Amino acid sequence: MTILLVPLNLYLAAAVLYHLHLFTGNARTRRAAMTTTLVGVVTHSMVLTEAAWTGRQTPFGSPSDSLSFLAWGLAVAQLILEARSGWAAMGSLSMPIAFVALFCATLFGGRGSFPPLILHSHLMEPHVATSLLGFVGFALAFCCSILYLIQSQLLKQKRLGGLFRRLPPLEAIRVSAHWLATAGFSMLTLGLLTGTIWALRAWKPGWYLDPKVLTSFFAWLIYAAYLHASTIAGWRGRRTTYFLIGGFIAVLIAYYGVTIVAPSRHTF
Repeated sequence: MTILLVPLNLYLAAAVLYHLHLFTGNARTRRAAMTTTLVGVVTHSMVLTEAAWTGRQTPFGSPSDSLSFLAWGLAVAQLILEARSGWAAMGSLSMPIAFVALFCATLFGGRGSFPPLILHSHLMEPHVATSLLGFVGFALAFCCSILYLIQSQLLKQKRLGGLFRRLPPLEAIRVSAHWLATAGFSMLTLGLLTGTIWALRAWKPGWYLDPKVLTSFFAWLIYAAYLHASTIAGWRGRRTTYFLIGGFIAVLIAYYGVTIVAPSRHTF
């Protein structure tokens, strides 16, 4: 996985630059952070394309592949979000997550000698892809939640200069977190549906007791509760951000914690 070292180092450099901009407000640092992220995405895209082309398979057939794809998706999302809204502060959270994901991908090792048999099904490719895209949405919603908590605390302490000025508006963060979580929930729902349809056909009875299935459904329930609380019950502020933080932790456990500590039929 040495080929991933180039985007890995670029994502690390981008994370550092975004943090420097957040605490110093230097415009050059911000431009350097965005440029570094862009170069990282380009080089990472080349790695993913080459792997898919030579391996004749999707770029998420193993834990390392899915983590690499996740890191790429987060970096792309950061570029789009910053280009549209100018929220460089998001990069101080999203790019460290992208770096950690790609770093873990290198630790898991290289691509296996053959793709998992379950990925031969046409249902499984959208199942995995939508699940990972849902993870990207949840990760960005988590970043928004952290920024919301930081800014609300600064506002409470009446520290309205410096760092506070470089954070997105409080209400804009809340709305963005909501829509990102909604998009992630929709993707996860599609992932669970396509996975369920395939499992009913291919796996033996009791497929729903698979550790990754159980933890994914638990994460789905947390985000379903969040959407109910925020859209129907009318909850606002810190209470909803705690849902998003807890949901993201549950998703981390479902996607990657289970892969490490519990046996599962999922290899991605």
